[in-house]
Amino acid sequence: MTKKIIIIGFVLIAAAAIGVFLLFGKEDPLVAKAKEEIRATEAVLASFQNTVNAIPALELSQDVKNDFKMQANFFGLLGSVTGDEDTSPSPAVEDYASKFISANEARGSAKLSFDLEGGLEKPLKDALLIADVTREDLGISEKAANTFDEAVKQAKAGIPALTPLTVERNKKTEKYFLEFDRINQKLGATAASLNGYSSADFRSKIKKLKSANEIFGETVKYSYQLIVGKARSYPLEIAKTFPEAAKEEAAVKNCAKYDPGVAPVGCEPVAFMPSQFQPLLMKLADIYSGLIE
Repeated sequence: MTKKIIIIGFVLIAAAAIGVFLLFGKEDPLVAKAKEEIRATEAVLASFQNTVNAIPALELSQDVKNDFKMQANFFGLLGSVTGDEDTSPSPAVEDYASKFISANEARGSAKLSFDLEGGLEKPLKDALLIADVTREDLGISEKAANTFDEAVKQAKAGIPALTPLTVERNKKTEKYFLEFDRINQKLGATAASLNGYSSADFRSKIKKLKSANEIFGETVKYSYQLIVGKARSYPLEIAKTFPEAAKEEAAVKNCAKYDPGVAPVGCEPVAFMPSQFQPLLMKLADIYSGLIE
């Protein structure tokens, strides 16, 4: 009899415990609904953040960087030659040549192939293709800027408006309304950040690089004309794009007025070019190195 009483007591205690759990452990319907609405609100924010995060970054491609590494080092190579074919290349020539070949290999274009062992005439002719390849790469960069602008436009057009919570606001649901306000503020900040997304600086950079690339092509063409004896006058206007090279270019223009046989002191030919052309080439090597930094 005592054993039965004990068993009945355990059953009653268990039943009471279950009753207490059901009475106090069951989630308030308003709280459950508030949680559901907050989850939906968080999903809206997450989706918009993913859209913003998917906007492609604007930066110079490695191909463009290698293009201008080639150009800078080719200028340095030309500006370092001495014209004495009976002596070994100077350390400066070897250094620029090594850096040029490394950049060319890194660029990996099937259009570009160079042999610097047999004089400069063929490398100069081949170097004209560098300008063509660079022009193509800069065109790709412009398309990347267009893609960026379109992505920003679409993100701005798709800024969502959060649906306010519909549950009753009371002591139990208050924290969910505060959470909603926090999410809404974060959404507003993310949307406002889009105003700082602009391709203007990148496009300005590309514009300058396009001008630099044209100057490279024109300078290489003129250098080739010099080495084959077909240059008639100095045709370049480098200082219009790079004022920092005005002094060096003015000296070249002054020497270009004289025939090699009657050139005054300071304008004596070096290798295939007027001596004052070399400082200009070295200046360009320095300028072009800084274009991609």
